[in-house]
Amino acid sequence: MVEIIPFKGYRFNEKKVNISKVVSLPYDVISPSMQDKYYRLSPYNIIRLILRKDKGKDKYKKAKECLNNWIKKKIFIQDNSCCFYLHEQEFTFGSNKIRRKGLICLVKIEDFKKKKILPHENTFLKDKRDRLNLLKECKANLSPIFGLYDGEIDFKKVLRKKPFLEFNMEDKKGNVLNRVWKIDDSELIKSIIRKMKNKRIFIADGHHRYEVAMFFKKKMERICKDSKDAKWNYILFSLVSIKDRGLKILPTHRVVKFVNSINFDEIKKKLSKDFYIKEIKSGYVNKDIVLYINKKYYRLILKKEDSLKKIKTKNSLKWKKLPTAILHYLILNILPEVKEIFYTVEKEDVIKKVNSGSFDIGFLMPTITARDIKDIAFKLEKMPPKTTYFYPKLPSGIVINKF
Repeated sequence: MVEIIPFKGYRFNEKKVNISKVVSLPYDVISPSMQDKYYRLSPYNIIRLILRKDKGKDKYKKAKECLNNWIKKKIFIQDNSCCFYLHEQEFTFGSNKIRRKGLICLVKIEDFKKKKILPHENTFLKDKRDRLNLLKECKANLSPIFGLYDGEIDFKKVLRKKPFLEFNMEDKKGNVLNRVWKIDDSELIKSIIRKMKNKRIFIADGHHRYEVAMFFKKKMERICKDSKDAKWNYILFSLVSIKDRGLKILPTHRVVKFVNSINFDEIKKKLSKDFYIKEIKSGYVNKDIVLYINKKYYRLILKKEDSLKKIKTKNSLKWKKLPTAILHYLILNILPEVKEIFYTVEKEDVIKKVNSGSFDIGFLMPTITARDIKDIAFKLEKMPPKTTYFYPKLPSGIVINKF
């Protein structure tokens, strides 16, 4: 179903850099303060490639110059043989220590219509322009796309060996220990390729980069007629099993400011047509959205499934049952005009912003499962923005694919 191949990756030279100081979180979750931090950590931090501070189109050319300079100075070195890379992330979630495994490889780019590789979120033109400019200049996949596959591959033999790379990286909820192994045994590589052939891949993170890579591939096909084996036909992925116990999907909560103020009695009156509104003692979220206002929590329980018919989109019932679809189409569309929405994975942010008066109301969202993502993606439907937050994020800088 999908085609994966090993590759000769470019990696940071451990003899010249401290790996923990040159990797970063993905570009789309990096705030200006985090960008400053990465710049200070090392003159060779990957931030200078994926999210430069320079303005205008010059920043993409400077990223290319920077990449080529690092290769020339052997800051980046290329592996001698084609291989896969096994990436394990160990992190604390609640009171539990958890590990998640991803196979870093090249995946053949396929159009979504073929249902081999499937998206689950919408993309934005501005962000795609940005990533396309970077791809055109650097001609490299600088960060892996986070993909999910249904099934499992046994990596026990690999995990028994000592990793060639081990480093720590800070994420939103604390420290993440990263370990990386090379898989260069030809028989094992063939076995993994065979096991992936009947799989589909669901994009978890990296929709913009994947769509840009599709566009770039089609453009190059028009220029170079005989280019089936060219590297631009493939893109860097880290593939994680849907069954992996370390696969954690966090909900993204909303904090809303209205154009005109509104009190709770008015909100209750508007929402009570479709929801039972039950006050609860804490912000614990099970399967229903929890509304936060006046330092109190209210569980919003949908009265009947017929209410979903008010969502006037052509999407499936499964899509309409998504918490984010219910929030945006059944709740926010009947409340006063929204002025601003702040998105966060931290419940504490919701409480602080509402209590301070800078925002009017908060919505604590329930999580969704990897199966939900699979089911929605297979219907070629895309979830509302900010429906999922996969934790921890994949580091940028473990290995890149240059073509």
